[in-house]
Order: sequence, then C-alpha cells, then structure tokens
Amino acid sequence: MKKYSFLFAAIFAMLLFSCKKEAAPVVSANVADPFIRVDNPSSEVDHQIYLIYQQSAVPVLYTDTLTKTPLTLLDPGYHLTSLDSFLTIRYLTDSAAILVGVNFIKDQILPSLSGKLKPYSMLLADSLYTFKSSYRGRVKVILNAYLGWNTVVIGNVGAIPGLGPDSLISYKKDVFKSIVTVPLNQDTNLLHNFYAVTAPYYGKYAYGDGSIPGYIAYAPKETYGALSDGTESSYYYQMPDQATDLSEFLDKVLTMSEQDFATQYAAYPLVLSKYGFLRAALIQIGFKFS
Repeated sequence: MKKYSFLFAAIFAMLLFSCKKEAAPVVSANVADPFIRVDNPSSEVDHQIYLIYQQSAVPVLYTDTLTKTPLTLLDPGYHLTSLDSFLTIRYLTDSAAILVGVNFIKDQILPSLSGKLKPYSMLLADSLYTFKSSYRGRVKVILNAYLGWNTVVIGNVGAIPGLGPDSLISYKKDVFKSIVTVPLNQDTNLLHNFYAVTAPYYGKYAYGDGSIPGYIAYAPKETYGALSDGTESSYYYQMPDQATDLSEFLDKVLTMSEQDFATQYAAYPLVLSKYGFLRAALIQIGFKFS
C-alpha cells in the first residue's frame, strides 16, 4: 500500500510541476513593426520615404518586402472574391519612377487626408490589374488604385509625368475613392441623408409618363437625384442602386469644384442637395478639399 501511495504522490508531483511549467509565461523578444521606415541617406528614394513617414506616419512602399531580416512580405489582397484573388501587381524597378510616385503621394494625396483617413501604408506599383468574368470569359481590368488589407496600392505610377491636368485630377480621384469609400459606408449615419434623397427610386425603371404600374416617369436621372452615365436611351433607363449612386457622385465630387458642380446641375435641386450631403460626410471623415 505504501508503495502505491508513494507512486501516486510521485505522479501528482510531476503533474503539478508540469502544470506550473506550462502556466509560466515565456517572454518573447520584441519584434519591430515591419512597416516602420528608417532613413537611408545613400538612397534619395528611401530618404524621402523616411521624411514622409516622420511627418505623416504613413509608410510608403515600392516592394512587397517589408523587412529582409527577418523576411516579412506584404500581402495587399483580401482574397475574399475572385476579383481580389486575380489581383496582380508589377513592381517599379526604376528609382526615378519610384521618386515620382513618392512625390505624388507627398504633394497630391497626403495633404487631403487627415486623422484616421490616412492609410495604414501606400504601395507604389508599375502596373496593377485584375480580371473579371464576362460573356467573353475573363477580362483584364487595369486599376489605378486598390484598397488592400493593410495598404492602398497605386498603379501606373510611371505614367504620372505624362498626365495632363484633367487626367491627373481623374487619377487622383481613383486613389481618393479607394480610400474614402469604406469609411463612408462604415457609419450608416454619415450618408443617411444622401441616400434618402433617391431611396424611393433606386433600381426602378423610367419609361413613359409614369402611369404604367412599376415605372417612374421618364425624365432626366437628375430629376430623381441621380447622375446620367451615358447608358440611358431616349425613352428608357434603369435607376442606379445605392452603391452605384455613391460611386458616380464620388466621381464628380472628387473632380469638380463646388462652384462648377453648382453651375452644371443648377436645374436639379435634388442633385445639389446630395452633393452637399456627400461633401459634408467627406469632411467629417477627414478629407480636406483643396
């Protein structure tokens, strides 16, 4: 009996010692944030990126290698849909082109972003594209910007020097649009008034004088607070859904001055009111109009 008691006591002591060993926390070495940018005076590109990081806390990247020791790679894709899964990024190799992109971010993008609207990081790319399905099979889609998991990818950077004034405004719009769309939709109150204006008409068809059940009277889309996009026929069209409505308004709000917009759509009070609501929402999330 004493032998068994000794055996049980030994087993209990071992288990107790084992539990105490597992419960004790193991202190791990501090791992530096791989997105931190450090100065490299021998490289004008890396030096300018360091200065931007010091001023804005936004890391500008031009490769998917965040650190070499230990090796840490950037994964910009969500991979939640087939569109994201096909995302392809070609990286810049020319220092002059990279510097163009760095200056573009510093002078054209960051001054319009404040607070939480600043991206976690921004990645410069030579080309950026994906594929979407159509009746012709997979179709290549060239992108100027893409919102990833922890970065905003900016494509076609090498083309920036050749862009005319209007093309540059449109290019910047694509970058801004990729940044602001998610925060605009995260708070349902931000765009409540904007969506409410056209809510009774979303998805409906315009045809005839409105006497046909299920149709609204044919009139310019702007009459209902939406924007014409060139898909309308002379007698029939479908109103946009909520997401398309926001996208089309962002295209205008981010490229047109308040005065130019007011002049172009002076005859459509619903459009003007939605412009005001959207502009106010953008300012609220931290966008600064120049």
